[in-house]
Amino acid sequence: MSEVRSPSRWSEGEWRLMHAVWAASEGRAGATAREVRAALDPVVAWAYTTVKTMLDRLVGKGALERRRRGLAWEYRARVGREAAQRRELEAFTAGVFEGRAEPLVHFLLKPERLGPADRKALQRLLERAGEAPDADGAGRAGEEAP
Repeated sequence: MSEVRSPSRWSEGEWRLMHAVWAASEGRAGATAREVRAALDPVVAWAYTTVKTMLDRLVGKGALERRRRGLAWEYRARVGREAAQRRELEAFTAGVFEGRAEPLVHFLLKPERLGPADRKALQRLLERAGEAPDADGAGRAGEEAP
């Protein structure tokens, strides 16, 4: 199998398709092109042949694998949604913010980008993150993890 290439090489359309593959194959081994097309946002009115062509391109890029299911091909993501998003965000941060998270977070926290509900949700996330042990098992205040 070929190596999964960086998601930053995925186009906006390929990202839409990957989200549809993840949704259509949730709890299953994979999804056919028709199932993926049905899982696409209704605003995206792509023809079946367009979906099939793009799925095959993603197979070529190593993002998907396919196998026969009866007369159809079944597609399965070779990378999970969170891993792909993490790699995309890391590539974006490296290119746009010189690899530093602080300016990215500062940019996102500007009042015109974040409403009150989002700010409250973010505060809860930060509070939970402060309670979580660090990678070495110690808490934020230097306490041992339970």
